[in-house]
Amino acid sequence: MDSNNKKTFNFSGVLALILALLVLVIAIPVNLIVSYFDFNIDMTPNKLYSLSETSVKLLEETKDKKIEFTILCDIEDIKEIDEYLPLYYALEQYSSYENIEFNAYYPDEYPERVEALNPDGFFNLSTADIVIKCENSIKKIPSNQMFADIYDDNGNIVEQKYVGENLITGAIKAVTEGDIPQIYFLTGHGEKNIADNYNLFTANLNNYNYTTSELNLKETKEIPDDTAIIFICAPQTDITLEEKKLISEYAENGGNIAFLMSPNSSEERYKNIEDLMYKYNIAMDYNRLYESDLTSVVNQDKYTITVSLPEVSDENAVDLTSELNNIINQGIMPFMCETRTFKTVSGPDASIVETGSLMQADVYSVENTSSTIMSESYGGTEKVNIGNILDIAYYAHNKQNDSKIIVMGNAEFMDDAHVSEGFTIIPLYLCLSSITWMYDSDVDMEIEDKTRSFDTMIFESANQAKNLMNLLIAIPSAFALIGLGVWLKRRNS
Repeated sequence: MDSNNKKTFNFSGVLALILALLVLVIAIPVNLIVSYFDFNIDMTPNKLYSLSETSVKLLEETKDKKIEFTILCDIEDIKEIDEYLPLYYALEQYSSYENIEFNAYYPDEYPERVEALNPDGFFNLSTADIVIKCENSIKKIPSNQMFADIYDDNGNIVEQKYVGENLITGAIKAVTEGDIPQIYFLTGHGEKNIADNYNLFTANLNNYNYTTSELNLKETKEIPDDTAIIFICAPQTDITLEEKKLISEYAENGGNIAFLMSPNSSEERYKNIEDLMYKYNIAMDYNRLYESDLTSVVNQDKYTITVSLPEVSDENAVDLTSELNNIINQGIMPFMCETRTFKTVSGPDASIVETGSLMQADVYSVENTSSTIMSESYGGTEKVNIGNILDIAYYAHNKQNDSKIIVMGNAEFMDDAHVSEGFTIIPLYLCLSSITWMYDSDVDMEIEDKTRSFDTMIFESANQAKNLMNLLIAIPSAFALIGLGVWLKRRNS
């Protein structure tokens, strides 16, 4: 037989079949094992599902601290929502550390646990909120802060970015290391002191991760660099020109001030304090409100009146009342102690200052005959023009230097006696919320926000896109035909 007519057996097809079977034999068990042990590898470019090096480093450094970590929902429910997967995997990694006592449950299923988390009731805890605690320090992270929306040029939401890791790791740092901002209570003008009057209030400030001290500017001649907020509580006399200059410079550099101006009978005008308020479009009245219907008074005190919190205006960016109005709607009546009122004016920086009402009282008038709250002149040198609504608290924000203030018509609502009795709880909550707004105690760990990454291609025209698509189809098809031709040639050789 002619050797040229002998056919050689081609092993390439058999080899390809064997290789394919080996791939299946290996791939199927590997996938089963990975699925069984829930093993995942984060292949995303920005490590969307992994804790950052900053978080890992902090968690390693705090292994000697016992941390209680609670999320008020079932984390398996988080896993079911694709957009929430970054939070789910982050929670898994936080909970893997032995020093972290991780708890996850819905608040309505274990109300006693929620009450233990929040014994003083100062947190308004909701589903999916996170509470992190170490010893006596506690931080709450609202669920609506975990993600932030990304908008296109037309204002449409196109994506969500995960910002929760920076907040959670920052909260862990705050409760474990005590990186706490300082609030100073001004003294030297007959104010109430912290030790005798504000123990309960300052204890709650500590829970919100602030420390408190007193500050006498007549002695120090300067405002400390670590000052987060200056509280001016019920001064019996005005501040001096030198103090006004120091406080004004502090505000111009982005400082924050809380004016809690209880009315008094002195005929002195607080001209220096008024000058500071005027820069924020606020003027102070010399009056006090009282309840004329003696059947509606609290503790037989006609100067303790019912108040309301205004709804947030569409024109204002600041919202400090919505959550509290939800509490009020559940049946908690808001009361305020003996209080003066304020009004808005056009200050020198009116164009760059946002000013809004925080608390109001309805007064009796021709248009509002149902109200029984009245106003009387008290102290100072001017009479008050009464309208249908009197404002007893304001906020203001200078958008240029980022300084913020609040003014409230009373300082006694947060002293130990009133906090213990509890009927001024709404003004107290409002003050605490305002503090967080003025100076957020959240620690910024500078962990970058994370978004899902997508590869994109930009075409100048539809034809260009169509041509590329045809090319992407044609090239693989050509290779397939060439391969088929080679295979047929070898098969028949």
